[in-house]
Amino acid sequence: MTHRRHAVLLSAILLVLFRGIVPPDNASAEYGGRNYSIARPQLALDLSYDFESEKREGPYIAEENDSHALKERVDLQTSGWGYHPAFLTYTVGLSPEWEQTTETPDPGRRNTRNSFLLGYSFDLTFLPQKPYTLILFGRRQRSVLTSSLAGRSETESDTYGATLMLKNRMLPTMLAYVHTMLDQTGFFDSEESRDEVRLQTRHEEKSNDTNLAATYTALDRTSQGTTIHTENFAGGAQNSYRITPDRRMLLNSGLNYRWSESDLYRSSGISLSESLNWKHTRNFSTNYQLTYTGDASGDTRVDTTSASAGFSHL
Repeated sequence: MTHRRHAVLLSAILLVLFRGIVPPDNASAEYGGRNYSIARPQLALDLSYDFESEKREGPYIAEENDSHALKERVDLQTSGWGYHPAFLTYTVGLSPEWEQTTETPDPGRRNTRNSFLLGYSFDLTFLPQKPYTLILFGRRQRSVLTSSLAGRSETESDTYGATLMLKNRMLPTMLAYVHTMLDQTGFFDSEESRDEVRLQTRHEEKSNDTNLAATYTALDRTSQGTTIHTENFAGGAQNSYRITPDRRMLLNSGLNYRWSESDLYRSSGISLSESLNWKHTRNFSTNYQLTYTGDASGDTRVDTTSASAGFSHL
């Protein structure tokens, strides 16, 4: 039996403008020159204290653990543009973070840990008003996970990537790449490196709308000296066809494919669906649906076909 409670949680957040000396009312909130602009930075101070007391009792266990965590963080953020607002806009921030954690297990020896993380974030947008826009971004941050069945774990993550937006009127498209590195310490130690590519596009006509989305992920996870490589792909197309101009008959079609492979397994699946909604009168409508799903994992394959029909009367 496990008992867990959060005894004290104190969080104080102060958000102020980093002005230095308060300018006159007619002073500009931006600094810069002819080819650049920097908004007056914003400063945020965050102070939090967390106390946890955990008692475990069972046939073969009897222990009580106390932990104290004091965290201080400073967030400094600004934004602006470079060369010209139509060429580059940006948002950048720094988030230095200090944390002191003290654990007092019974039985056991008291343990104190101090850590520092220089967090940051940036978003750079090139050609925001053009038919093609490029966005570069990056993040570094820390998160804490607590559970009654496990100890305290901390995760430091670094994320960066790029997004290309093609604002074509007939076929708007978004292509993104994201790289993420995770380092988890505490009760459960692990490292993870992930690369992800995303594609989204759509096409709109007077009678139908079509959406296409696809995601590919390559993942390497290391835990207890063992590294597992995993690759995943998921893609699908959705189409909504208005059979009649008044939208009384609407046909929704879907096609989805998924595939996953690792050092331990391999699986794939495909699904097809057709759904017809027919509004005969103001108070009476019918619906029809046909679905097929095929899944394969190892030497096992499962195929499922279903059909349904119904009506609604008000």
